[in-house]
Amino acid sequence: MAAALWGLDFMFTLAQFNAGGVNMETGVNHLGFLSYYTPITTDGVRPLYYGMLAFSLASHGDRIQLTLDAGGLNIAAYAVRSDGGDIWLTLVNKDAGRDAHVRAACPGIAKANALRLTAPSLSSKEGVLLGGSPVSSSGRWAPGPSEPIPVTGGEIEISVPAASAALVRLR
Repeated sequence: MAAALWGLDFMFTLAQFNAGGVNMETGVNHLGFLSYYTPITTDGVRPLYYGMLAFSLASHGDRIQLTLDAGGLNIAAYAVRSDGGDIWLTLVNKDAGRDAHVRAACPGIAKANALRLTAPSLSSKEGVLLGGSPVSSSGRWAPGPSEPIPVTGGEIEISVPAASAALVRLR
């Protein structure tokens, strides 16, 4: 799960500096040559792939500047306005032991839904889910129902548990 959260945060960080892409590689292996990264193996889907999948959902469009008061937590926040006008707010709680409670003001929004990136623990290599669903060994993924987030006066409040992320679609 740590790899999933790292990957999601890393790709958004690169996007902030206008990177055109990223190659995920494992580095030099024990045989002395550069290994490649494969997201789906005979052992299953690797956690980093879930971070990559989350990024692919919430990163299309124009970045929106935002300010975050993290209250001492290790949390990152990114916002993107899609071509259709929706805003994707991605919240990555990298704190291993404390939940984050986030309030966001987004004037003009009337509806919000979230997909969560979760796992049993930060060190989990199995049981990682995005939108309540795993990626199958064939690479197929279909999210479960998105979680409705109440909107009051153009503001939302959402809890992001420790060592997890939330992708919030604002409309």
